[in-house]
Amino acid sequence: MTSVRSRSLIVLVAMVALVACKKEGAGDASDLPAELRPHPAQGDPSKLAVPALFASIPADTPYLLASLEGPPTELWARMKPAFQPLIDKAAATWQAKRSQSDGDGPDKLLDAVLSEMDGKWSQAGIESLGFSAQPRFAIYGLGLQPVVVRMAVKDGKAVRATIERIAAKAGKQLPPALAQGGRSYWQHADGDGTTIVISIADNELIAAVGKADDVAAKLGLILGVDKPARNMADGALVKQLMGRHGFGGQLIGFADTRQLAGKAVEAAGAPPSPACTGELDRLSAKLPHLVFGYSELSASRLAGGFVVEMAPELVTEMRALKTEIPGLGAALSGHPLFALAAAIDLPRAQQLGAAAAGNLQQLG
Repeated sequence: MTSVRSRSLIVLVAMVALVACKKEGAGDASDLPAELRPHPAQGDPSKLAVPALFASIPADTPYLLASLEGPPTELWARMKPAFQPLIDKAAATWQAKRSQSDGDGPDKLLDAVLSEMDGKWSQAGIESLGFSAQPRFAIYGLGLQPVVVRMAVKDGKAVRATIERIAAKAGKQLPPALAQGGRSYWQHADGDGTTIVISIADNELIAAVGKADDVAAKLGLILGVDKPARNMADGALVKQLMGRHGFGGQLIGFADTRQLAGKAVEAAGAPPSPACTGELDRLSAKLPHLVFGYSELSASRLAGGFVVEMAPELVTEMRALKTEIPGLGAALSGHPLFALAAAIDLPRAQQLGAAAAGNLQQLG
């Protein structure tokens, strides 16, 4: 319980410490470099088909990382020659290191995985294992945890056979398959009190990890036997974020600060009072979402961004922290291979910090 409360406090502090109470006029992104300004993504998010696995994602999940569409097929052709030398080098280095070890434990399992993947780092190779070269997937939380991964696969039976081959090569015995609601799954309990569940059903690979009691309580939702009362089957929020920030469907992720705060308080075992709930609503409205995604994923260009959504008055406060960096122009004039610079208006930052501290005190 102590560790849960500590994590809950960290989440709340991280959210509230960035928030100020002072209200001024709203700012915009007009003075940002062109590459950093919000712009429309390639394609129309509203026309994207939502994968069936989204019906298993609760509408109130506090975080999500997902793909609504696969990368272009030509990307595989470009990636293979680029990454194959790195893969070969890493494999050779690993084998050299392995020759000096006893060849057991996790090393043996990794050997089995590398052996199974040998010569299959391509679209055809990936699909021969039962997976899809254009995967649709989602990583999300049932509350703060368990963390659930759902991935659509090309052939569920082939994926199961791949897992069994890897286990055999590693000399590992798969745990006996269990069943619930007609769905079979493997379960492994770690010594630290966490449980891992893996299942293959309806051409979908499912994995989840979390505290043993929570995994047991939410097993029906994990396996898809039970469905959330409210789900994300329509993809409305994801499409809204994509359209707002110019991200495409290959990869989109978000963290919902209101849900994070609420689930953190819930996990701490302290139901919030109406006043506390109102305060959480007020503060989270100032910093509603953290959003990540790709704006372009093609054979010729990879571009993406990370966005912190903020209320207009908070944007104004943050913009006021900008200041000049003496000598930056000269430092960049020589076209350096890498350069990093940062500056902040300290007096204004102190004022913002004091306002954030006031919010923490008010929340308490």
